[in-house]
Amino acid sequence: MGKPLQSTFLSLSRQFLILIPLLYILPPFWGVLGVYSALPMADVISFVISIFIMAFELKALREMQ
Repeated sequence: MGKPLQSTFLSLSRQFLILIPLLYILPPFWGVLGVYSALPMADVISFVISIFIMAFELKALREMQ
């Protein structure tokens, strides 16, 4: 769709910016469950970020019309 920066940010944010810190933060509190919970939590957080990016892009599209 011509938005390489946004798609690269979303892809990297899930794998590196969110998942790796969660893998360090959650296990001291939840043990092994923290390791297993890190991936679904990273997915949910990246989903919320993608909703905000999509809303911003839709707003920009409406302003262009």
